[in-house]
Amino acid sequence: QSYSYVGNANIAINDGDLTNAVVIAGSVEGYVEKSNVDIAGGTIGYYESIDKGITKEVTVTVIGGTIENFAVGSKEEANLANGKLERANVILVGGNITNLEAGNINSAPLVIDNDYYKVLQTESFKITNNTIPESEIAQLNFSLLLYPKQTTMHPGFSRRLGLIIITSPEGYEYLFQAIPCWQSNKPDVASVTDDGIITAESPGTAEITVTYLDKSETAEIKVEESKITVPVLQIIIPIILALLVLIWIYILACQCKH
Repeated sequence: QSYSYVGNANIAINDGDLTNAVVIAGSVEGYVEKSNVDIAGGTIGYYESIDKGITKEVTVTVIGGTIENFAVGSKEEANLANGKLERANVILVGGNITNLEAGNINSAPLVIDNDYYKVLQTESFKITNNTIPESEIAQLNFSLLLYPKQTTMHPGFSRRLGLIIITSPEGYEYLFQAIPCWQSNKPDVASVTDDGIITAESPGTAEITVTYLDKSETAEIKVEESKITVPVLQIIIPIILALLVLIWIYILACQCKH
């Protein structure tokens, strides 16, 4: 955004080579009320939240990709970057940053205070060179809950396991909407699709593992032959049909008497 006024600005980067580019979330010389930046992949040479303009609030979420240089405010070496930024929320979930710095706002060093200027980071996120003190970066912890942990199925049947992602602090579960990776150690016993639907194939025991970033959970699937065999079903089904016919005849007979 350059010289004009913008209410809300949304930027999404999912792929591509931006090694020689600078991504600026807020205003260059105008005014932006709120800017939302979602980075899920690709390579970015430089990211900064502000340049010379005024931006009220920036929220940048990184769930994948590589960023060579990342400034919460503006680049420290950009002495002419006197932009004003009231709030910055940086959430680092997955991916990696080579150089992380607080940067500047209004020609002065930006201070991460975890109130107006906040950085949250999961254990999965990789930072090579960090000039922000670790005490100023808040930890965003998450865990996977897979249920049930054990279940028994019969060949030919399918079901879906439940998966819940829990975050601490609470309220960040929406960040973990990327599709996790599902795998079976014995697909000939129990196979699983990319979206977590399990199909029992043949008798035996298999382990289904779901992985998100660097965390994983495993459930045990036991496949057993059904105790009700085809010959038994061939006997039971005609009996049930015969009983239904008799009940229907009895109802008709009762109606005729009245």
